[in-house]
Amino acid sequence: MFGSTGNNYYIEPSFRCDYGYKIRIGDNCFLAPGVHIYTATHPLEAQARISGAEFGKSVTIGHNVWIGGRAAINPGVKIRQ
Repeated sequence: MFGSTGNNYYIEPSFRCDYGYKIRIGDNCFLAPGVHIYTATHPLEAQARISGAEFGKSVTIGHNVWIGGRAAINPGVKIRQ
């Protein structure tokens, strides 16, 4: 699940992941408690959405970013320093 990491990383429970391969987090990032990063999404057009289709959109968090507690990051978002 963790494609590559530096020597120092720490993840506190609880941690849940569906489309984790679609999330990229840069160097020296801090995520406070309760941060949610969503990659799962669905079609916006009603007929397609009713079909139950679901797909993932990547999320990219750049280097040296701090994300505050209880932040929600939606599919397709790019955060840069």
